Amino acid sequence: MLPTLLGEAESDLSPLGDRVERIVVPDSTTPSLLQAIPADIDAVLLLPPLTTNMLMWYRHADAPVLAFTQSETLGNVTARNAVLAHAAAMRPCDTLAVDDDWVAEMVMEVLSHPPAIVTLAPSTSDLAVPRSATRQQFIDRLRPEFPEKRLGSEGFVGVHCGDPWGALSDLATRHADWTILSYDPQAASVARRFANVLHVEVGVADDLVVLSTLVSHLDALVLGDGVGQAAMPKLIAQRAGCPVVRRAPGPDDRALACLRDNIDGELGRQRPSLAVDDPTWEEVAARVVVVLRDAHGRLSSASVSGPRHPPLSVRRRYTKTTGELDVVADAGAGLWRGSVAEAVASALGDGVSAEEHAVIARAMDGPGGPAAQAGSSRRETNAKVR
Repeated sequence: MLPTLLGEAESDLSPLGDRVERIVVPDSTTPSLLQAIPADIDAVLLLPPLTTNMLMWYRHADAPVLAFTQSETLGNVTARNAVLAHAAAMRPCDTLAVDDDWVAEMVMEVLSHPPAIVTLAPSTSDLAVPRSATRQQFIDRLRPEFPEKRLGSEGFVGVHCGDPWGALSDLATRHADWTILSYDPQAASVARRFANVLHVEVGVADDLVVLSTLVSHLDALVLGDGVGQAAMPKLIAQRAGCPVVRRAPGPDDRALACLRDNIDGELGRQRPSLAVDDPTWEEVAARVVVVLRDAHGRLSSASVSGPRHPPLSVRRRYTKTTGELDVVADAGAGLWRGSVAEAVASALGDGVSAEEHAVIARAMDGPGGPAAQAGSSRRETNAKVR
């Protein structure tokens, strides 16, 4: 049984019938949530967007946690840091589910000991729209909807790479005989400037069907270099047989020239009407069950005894009042913050002698520096306790 914890907000769970147990929680405090959890749960599913308030599950749940990420919710640094905090706090029995490879790559690049990670991409089987017309026929259908535009028929290219005034404007200028489609919110101003650029707003679930119809008729879809990109447009394109061209990072002319060459290479290429690798939602759900069974195979008393110690991360910090740039260390999602020297002393712990602390301190900042003082004060405190 996987109970669903719901607060005051109403959710439409009627299609699920008696397969979902509604548990009313009076408030969102940790004690209330813990009291509401049945003792016989098999797993905890954390749905996106992941927040730091959800970190309590890794400490208090005596069952595996499967945390889902959704790439379209990770467009800002705060959201990405929350995912990293979850990954850092996960126990051996917990799993992080991602819908795009760049999320997994981000976690593995930042964390020295990443948790178990699986890719669970959403199904697009209910969105797939076969190509029903040639490029020219489909563009002709669009003309009455955009009477003020001059739509070219030599290419039909979609652009969504977070760089509207770079890649989008460059393609629109150099290829007046193309019709260029963008659903990037930042591209509206570019579309007003160029007669061959169409801007389509895609903001709700129903619009994905519209996007799927458009993408299925594109010659190519240009996406960004990965970080912050939503997975659904790429999945729709790939499963519709539309080539995906990546926009290399950087505003330089070489990157733009490479992008143009890659698009040119796709324009005359034969493409399938529909890709075959498109799991249904039932198949995605079956994969979730397999992941949870695997998590139970890693379950032991040690794996649920508590979260892993959050790793230390070093970053630069700008102090606005003084105008200075210094270096600080964080543990987890800001659970502890101090100087790099204090972080090293804390990480070394009591298993390192005072002499070894001093050697490391001298290597970092010289005799008598902050690291040495941190190590010395730690030893003095431990001596008083003993």
